[in-house]
Order: sequence, then C-alpha cells, then structure tokens
Amino acid sequence: MYMRALAEAILNSTEFVKPRKSQFPVASYPIDFFEIKRRFQLLSKESGESVEWQPSHEKMFFEISTMYTDKEGSMLVEGLTCLQAAMQKLCENVVLFDRLCFLKEAAENQKLTVQVRYETLFDEKISPRCQVLFAEKLF
Repeated sequence: MYMRALAEAILNSTEFVKPRKSQFPVASYPIDFFEIKRRFQLLSKESGESVEWQPSHEKMFFEISTMYTDKEGSMLVEGLTCLQAAMQKLCENVVLFDRLCFLKEAAENQKLTVQVRYETLFDEKISPRCQVLFAEKLF
C-alpha cells in the first residue's frame, strides 16, 4: 500500500500508474526507485499509452523517501488506512445527510413538496457508497 502511494505521489498530473501483471515477492525496506519501476507501469492519462519513467520521477522519489525512513512511511500508511476505515462510514453518512437537507431546502425555496429517502443499492460490505438518495416530487 505504501509503495502504491509512493508511486502515485511522484507522478505528473498527466500520468497514472497501474501494477504490472506479474507477481513479485514482498518488497524489502528501504524501497528503491528500481522497485517502483519494476512493480508499476507508468501510463499517460491522455492516451492510456505506456510512458517511460523520467529522472524527474526519480528525483521526486528520493525527496519523498528521505522524509520517511526505516518503515516509517508504511507505518504511517497503515495508521491512516485504519483511521479512514474507522471514519469512512460516518463521513459518508454526513455527506448523504447534507445532500438530503439541501434537497429539502431547495424544494422549500421553490415551494415544492418532495419526499426524500435513501435506498441501499447493494451490500454495504462491498462499498460504503452503496446508498442513493431518491427525491420524488409530490403534487
């Protein structure tokens, strides 16, 4: 997870990475730039074509990796992932509730009568973003 985050952090805004198909053994620490190049393919957002890793990527890699040494980066990612998992459902509910309130306020401003409800589209274990907001205009 840390290696993926590191690979994405060194990209330009016109690039993205995807893991290469072959399986690799668990990386040893510290992670080097060769390991990033070996595990991830660099692609252009515009064309989807493969592009070459540049010296600018390597420079950015060294700048970031010097901030997090001796597994500090992977431990930070692990902690942040745990925090995200703990807060994600709460944050999703806040966003849904905000949308519901906005719909009701907009309807009142336009003097409309609406019925607003949530419905679950699929299993919450698949994704916390499994609910949709339905608004029905009543006459």
